[in-house]
Amino acid sequence: MAPSNTTVVLPSSFRAKVGLKPAPSTVWTFGFGSNMDVQYVQKKKGLTVLDSFPAVVTGWKLSFSLMGFDLVEPSYATVSPGTAQDEVHGVALLLSEADASALDRQEGCYDRAAVPIAGYGGRIVDGYLYTMWRQGAERPCSQRYLSILLRGAREAGLSPTYIERLEARGAYVPTAETLRRRQALPPVSALEAITVKELAATRGQYSDAFVSVMGYVIRLPARSLSMGRHEARDITARMSRQWKGQSLDTNDDGGRMPLEEAVADMPHDQVEYVWQWLDHYLQRGTCVAYLLEFKQQNPNLRPASEQSQPSYGSGTL
Repeated sequence: MAPSNTTVVLPSSFRAKVGLKPAPSTVWTFGFGSNMDVQYVQKKKGLTVLDSFPAVVTGWKLSFSLMGFDLVEPSYATVSPGTAQDEVHGVALLLSEADASALDRQEGCYDRAAVPIAGYGGRIVDGYLYTMWRQGAERPCSQRYLSILLRGAREAGLSPTYIERLEARGAYVPTAETLRRRQALPPVSALEAITVKELAATRGQYSDAFVSVMGYVIRLPARSLSMGRHEARDITARMSRQWKGQSLDTNDDGGRMPLEEAVADMPHDQVEYVWQWLDHYLQRGTCVAYLLEFKQQNPNLRPASEQSQPSYGSGTL
């Protein structure tokens, strides 16, 4: 398969002869998780992929043992040293040193390991992959994350057998207990209505923190807040961008209303992903209010009591 993006890097000696500036340094990295999807890397992570090709790294094994966020993003992919028979398929990505450093910051929980990267067509380059030396037990990843991996693997032309192995892993689905907790939320009409401005004013004012998902305001111990940027705001739009593979920080609305799109206009799987973020926080705290502006924009939203077991369509993959 031909590289999806190719940039010719002229030899330094030739560039000097014709008076061109030295070429920027580049490095190869091996993507085996979400970084297999070149479009995702460029769109979501804001990096420029100079070259890419499908490849294999031998002596390493893939697992979904990097702990994520319970009840929504339970795990992420990582790799660890294996036997000589183990191998991980993925995509070799050529990045500038500046973009490689930016990727390091985004993948801050991982360590780098130098490896030879062997392309399907015989091309071999020296590069690195990201690994976690300490790993937990394997758990299913989210449907959102698995979809990114499968899309990247297919677009890169990875081995059909390897893609089938990824598909066979399956994805996280809420348990009956989790759905019962969601369905036990009080009716919106029974909750105190507060405004976005009033919610924002709670930031740093209490020992507890407040976060809103789908308009439901959850009060929880501040130490249980998964991300500081979730505090004192509604995260429905933010997590919708996560599901769509968009940058979370570019044009972030800060939790303001109305949302970029009404919930009724969102695909089912996108809505369910946001509901799972409510599950994540609901098990850590208590629902104490509902956002007035959210209710005004989504007057016909199905209440949590009517949410049932999600059914993921083939369109997600």
